[in-house]
Amino acid sequence: KSVGAEDTFSEDLTELDRMKKELEKITATVETRLKKHGLKGRTVTLKIKYSDFKKITRSQSLSEPLDDFDGILEVIFNLLIATGPEDKKIRLMGVTLSNFA
Repeated sequence: KSVGAEDTFSEDLTELDRMKKELEKITATVETRLKKHGLKGRTVTLKIKYSDFKKITRSQSLSEPLDDFDGILEVIFNLLIATGPEDKKIRLMGVTLSNFA
């Protein structure tokens, strides 16, 4: 099982600041869902769909489970940076937590 959220954007995202703002919104939704169900996840996954509809996912598994906004956002943003988002047009992003404690 997993808990997540994603958003498709009306305009492709090309700026890192805008990507981070959208990830903050998605992460807030995920945090709310985790807390509602009393869950903490060890694996954080970022999903990206580009304007050409190519999809990628990047995950990181942690030793300690997370359910807090700042912790999840830090991992997600690091995963985003690792994809080299500069000069790419992003159509959709999603955040998922799994591997529950």
